[in-house]
Amino acid sequence: MAHYFVFADKDATIEKGADVFGTASAKNTGMDEILEIGKVFKTDSNVAIGSISRTVISFPTSVISQSVADGTFPAGTTYYLNLYDAGSVSLNRDQTVYAYTISQSWSEGDGKKSDLPNTTNGVSWRYRTEVTESQWNENSIHWGATYFSGALDTASQSFNKDEPTDMRMDVTSIVNNWVSGGIDNEGFLLKRSDSDEASLEKFGMFKFFSSDTHTVFRPKLEVVWDDAAWTTGSLTALTSDNLDKLSLIHI
Repeated sequence: MAHYFVFADKDATIEKGADVFGTASAKNTGMDEILEIGKVFKTDSNVAIGSISRTVISFPTSVISQSVADGTFPAGTTYYLNLYDAGSVSLNRDQTVYAYTISQSWSEGDGKKSDLPNTTNGVSWRYRTEVTESQWNENSIHWGATYFSGALDTASQSFNKDEPTDMRMDVTSIVNNWVSGGIDNEGFLLKRSDSDEASLEKFGMFKFFSSDTHTVFRPKLEVVWDDAAWTTGSLTALTSDNLDKLSLIHI
């Protein structure tokens, strides 16, 4: 099997604060070294969610498109989204992370989670770019990134709480849809299901290295295809007469 890798060109965690209209929902974390997917409860509370985190991440696919067009990547090529565990916390049950295709453009920004005051230059729960410029949607229900959710626009990976939490998610249908021109490539949105996000059950927090990590564990899109080549050499194919004369020797 042959492998080719494309590294992320932008990513960020977007976070919904307890008050969706508050400043936390406009906070940018585009320069953080860690990406998060999960939720945090308010201090000393099991019934009030303090924040919900999702991840947006994008990979350039021009080389993939060209390689598909010229036949380098043949039919049947598989694509995997690879993210590497950066110390996920309290994953106390088996669960699933979903990838959706983002439906609008967005900018990475240059903020960090630790910034005080908050940096609002770039993508956040409420905005695609700068504060006061481009909201994801006029309706706050659709903040947290707008996305397509059809069969070709969705992928998922189930995680066992007792196993390593590196992500290697099959996103073939999504990438094929980008390459075919079905939709524009605006990247992936990574999140838990809506019901898990809203639940008062504690699922823990996924943490993955971002494209700004100082480690070797940068997010990457993995391309896998079968490059095996078969040759019969100079042997002559057997005819029916040859088969009649064929004998087996037992030793």
